[in-house]
Formats: sequence, C-alpha cells, structure tokens
Amino acid sequence: MFRKKLLVTVLILWVSQIAGSAIVQFPLACEGEYPRQPWKAHFDIETTFIEISNVYIDWSGEITAELVVPCGSPPETPIQSLDGLFMATLYETRHFGRAYVQGGGSTSPEPEPFSLRSEFTGFDWSSLLDGEANIEIWIGGVIRPLYLCTVEPPEGKIDSAVLVIDGIVPEPSTLLLLFFGALAICKKR
Repeated sequence: MFRKKLLVTVLILWVSQIAGSAIVQFPLACEGEYPRQPWKAHFDIETTFIEISNVYIDWSGEITAELVVPCGSPPETPIQSLDGLFMATLYETRHFGRAYVQGGGSTSPEPEPFSLRSEFTGFDWSSLLDGEANIEIWIGGVIRPLYLCTVEPPEGKIDSAVLVIDGIVPEPSTLLLLFFGALAICKKR
C-alpha cells in the first residue's frame, strides 16, 4: 500500500513538471499619429506562464527627428536634428520592462521608417506570469545635453504593434491524462 502511494505521489510530482514552450502574440491597438497623449492599455492574454524567457514588441511605423538649438541662441543659429524615440513600458504598480526604437535624426526633415522587433529589457518577469499587465507607448526625444532646447518635438506614427511573449506554459490535457491514469492504476490494485 505504501509503495502505491509513493508511486502515485512521484508520478503526480513528475506530471506537474510537464509543460510546453509557447510564443504568445497579442496585437496592440495603438496605431496612429504621435505626439499625442501616451497610449495606455491594460491587457490580459488569458495565458498563464510557468516561466518567461523573452518579451518583445514587433512594431512598424515612422519617426521624425527632434529639432534643437543651443538655449538662448539667436534665431539664425542652425537647427540640429536628434533622433526621436518611441518607448514602450510594461508595468503594474511599477515598470518591469521597457523597449524602444529611435530614429529620424539621419533622415531629417523626412521621417525614418522602421519595422523591427524590440526586446523588452526586464528585471523580473514574475509580474507577467499571470498574462496580465499594463502597457504604455509614447514618443519623446533621446537624452541630450541640458544646453540644447527643443524647437520642434519629435513626431511619429505607429502602423502596427504586436506584443510577443516567449515562455513556458503548463499543458493541462497531458496533466489530466497522467493523473487519471495513475488513479486508475491505484483503483485496479
């Protein structure tokens, strides 16, 4: 009897470790022109993770440069172009991941197109294991010396954006099959 209980316990513990790798994609409805108020949303991808290895944002659009001059300079001072910056932040009560794309400085006054996957830099993905969080996207300028003043802020447009989470999810159907199989073995004996 003790042997059966030990076998069932070991089997259940082993089964609980079975999981599968998953890449979950969640489209974000943040398309449009920027600058505007930051786009914010709460999301629930209805997937629970055991572990998360990477979080990305696949996005496309265009960025126009920030135009700057030395503060207090005369009107004829040449204008400099600096990259604009789209920033995406994942957060609950505090942020736990950021991704960005920058550009526009080299193509000014024309916008610079982008279509890429930006990895979120994260410290701890445990806040995202339940598949729920908040996201905020905005445009701004890159860090620059304090003596430069903005003549025209950067602008941009997002055509599409998809949140991508690469992690491990439990496989409930496999767990149930193994559990009921162990239960049937115990009942037979």
